[in-house]
Amino acid sequence: MLVPSREPAWPGVVTNGQPFVYASHTFIPSGPKWVRDSIGSTLLSKDKTYLALISWDGRWDFGNPFAMIEWLRRDGRYFVDLYHVPSGRKLGLIQGTFHDVPPDGFTDSSFWIDGPKFVLPLDTRMRRLMVCEFTK
Repeated sequence: MLVPSREPAWPGVVTNGQPFVYASHTFIPSGPKWVRDSIGSTLLSKDKTYLALISWDGRWDFGNPFAMIEWLRRDGRYFVDLYHVPSGRKLGLIQGTFHDVPPDGFTDSSFWIDGPKFVLPLDTRMRRLMVCEFTK
């Protein structure tokens, strides 16, 4: 059985658009905004060897809460930067678009399994998954 890992990196809160410093390396997200805060947008593999930074750009407007015809406007791009922590080397970038869902709607369900395997759901019901595996 493969056990999922969703452990956040904990160097403290980093503001939007700022580099993320962890384990003596600086990791830079591709998007200007974290999907939550920097703690909720950083995922470490169980052995702390691999790191995912989840960020986004676009718009997330709440509209008028008293008007029944106005609704949330959520459109943009998401980014998942994948890093090898000991070397600080970037391994890859996953990017895509979202529409009418919040940027954390499916990225909150992403996780690492078995070291270098990152799983990203491509919809909120986890019917389609992207699995990225890195060789050592």
